[in-house]
Amino acid sequence: MINQNNKKEKTVLHSGATHSDLKNRAGGLARGLSNRHIQLIAIGGTIGTSLFVGLSHVLATAGPSAMFIYIIAGLTFFFAMRLLGEILLSNSHYKTFRDAAEDILGPRWGFTLGWMYMLFWIFSCAQDALGVSTYINFWFPDVPYWQISVILLLIVLVINLIAVKAFGELEFWFAIIKVVAIVVIAVVCLAFVVIGFKFADGSTPDITNIWSHGGLFPNGFSGFINAIQIAFLAYAGIELVGSAAAETKDPGKTLPKAINSLPIRISFFYVVPVILLVIISPWDSYQQNFSPFVQIFTLAGIGIAAGIMNFVLLTAAASGANSGIYASSRMLFGMSVSEEMPEKFSWTSKHSVPAFAVAFCGVSSAVLIFILMLIAPTAHEGYLIASGIASPCFLVSWLIIIASYLKFRKKFPEKHENSKFKAPAGIIMSFVIAAILIFCFVVTFFDKDARIGACLIFVWFALVQIGFTYLEKKNPKLDEDIEDLYL
Repeated sequence: MINQNNKKEKTVLHSGATHSDLKNRAGGLARGLSNRHIQLIAIGGTIGTSLFVGLSHVLATAGPSAMFIYIIAGLTFFFAMRLLGEILLSNSHYKTFRDAAEDILGPRWGFTLGWMYMLFWIFSCAQDALGVSTYINFWFPDVPYWQISVILLLIVLVINLIAVKAFGELEFWFAIIKVVAIVVIAVVCLAFVVIGFKFADGSTPDITNIWSHGGLFPNGFSGFINAIQIAFLAYAGIELVGSAAAETKDPGKTLPKAINSLPIRISFFYVVPVILLVIISPWDSYQQNFSPFVQIFTLAGIGIAAGIMNFVLLTAAASGANSGIYASSRMLFGMSVSEEMPEKFSWTSKHSVPAFAVAFCGVSSAVLIFILMLIAPTAHEGYLIASGIASPCFLVSWLIIIASYLKFRKKFPEKHENSKFKAPAGIIMSFVIAAILIFCFVVTFFDKDARIGACLIFVWFALVQIGFTYLEKKNPKLDEDIEDLYL
């Protein structure tokens, strides 16, 4: 049952919709996410497959200096989230950070951010669905990977169509599993270090492993630099708290609490595990493309750990696919509210879910998997292709968010002065974060797996600009209508 809002209003816009219609459609989302949902979504956003698998690649590239990389990346996104938090809480009409960019920078940049971020999540959703297939194949090696991926997408699609609370509940339990896994891993690894556990190869944990195998920077500064963009992408999803603002109960309390707890979560989930892993075994003993935690438990003779970790990896990837459909559909919903996409994408079900937007994003990810199946013989290769295209979209999206904050400070100085959640050193941190993100984007051109995606981003950016120019010619009063939407 689709709810089309009342359209009885005297002031009619160029398209036939009214200002009241647009605001009614914008307010059609239900605030079904409670504080526990938001806190666990925030935690889950910092724990992805990159932590369990990508960590081995970062260790192999940067060595022990990986701990510094995760500190830098963590602090960067903490301050970036503070900037985003101040913007979102400055106007109750902002449903997502795309709305903020649209109001502050103008419709063109809101449109650009919406498409960039939606593309990022559609590719990420396909990427995580492919990841799930590789983990399922651990138990069922004969099942084609595309079948597993599509079945997963159908499951999370149905869950997202039920109600936003269903999405929140699923993410809540996914996050619980991931957090429990990390806590257990950290405790066991710490116990290995404290008791001087003797592994199957006769080695024991040794703190000198941090500097005795080539030093902190065994692959030089270039190794450190090449690992930065990998580590930064591990935090993709951290901004989901911002995407969920419109469906959060009392965002003025829940969002600051979720954002301010980031440093503790980042330290525990990334920095501490890296330090423990390097102490337990030399950085060059870990094989790439395998979880370092599985390797440690295997070396310790705990065979069941491989199966358990595979389940955790499956959970992390399924969580990513679930978040992907949610985040991309809310971007599409916002663009439809602003009349930048067909109106049906802003229609909501009786449970206040943008059903058409959710279905479109889920089906798009499924179609993408079929395309990847044709050009990539294995799920792992398809995963790398999807990741390489998603990464630049993520970086560009954040650059637009940072630009929104800088313009926000200039355009709405009174809102900054009255803000109860001011970003610390906002202007300075904006330029610092922007410089770091641009640097990470440049580095992607030196990574053979990400280079194609980095080049394609320019093509996609140009197509988006052409699309908006066409939209602007079709709706000459678009700027005026959107300005009224956020008053």
